[in-house]
Amino acid sequence: MKKTKIIFWVTTIFIFLFDGIMPVSTLLFTPEYTYVGTRPLGYPDYFALALIFCKFAGSWPFCCPG
Repeated sequence: MKKTKIIFWVTTIFIFLFDGIMPVSTLLFTPEYTYVGTRPLGYPDYFALALIFCKFAGSWPFCCPG
C-alpha cells in the first residue's frame, strides 16, 4: 500500500510540474519564448497567455486527492 501511494504521488507531482509549472516558468523567466509556438500558427498573442493559464488551472486538480 505504501509503495502504491509513493508511486502515485511521484507521478502526480511529475505531471503537475511539467504540465502546470513549466509553462508558467517560461512566461516568467524567458518571456521572449512565450509566443514562439503560437505566432507561426496565426494565433493572436493573447491566445498564448490564455493557454498558459488554462494549462496551469487544468493541472492543479491533479494535486487535489479525493
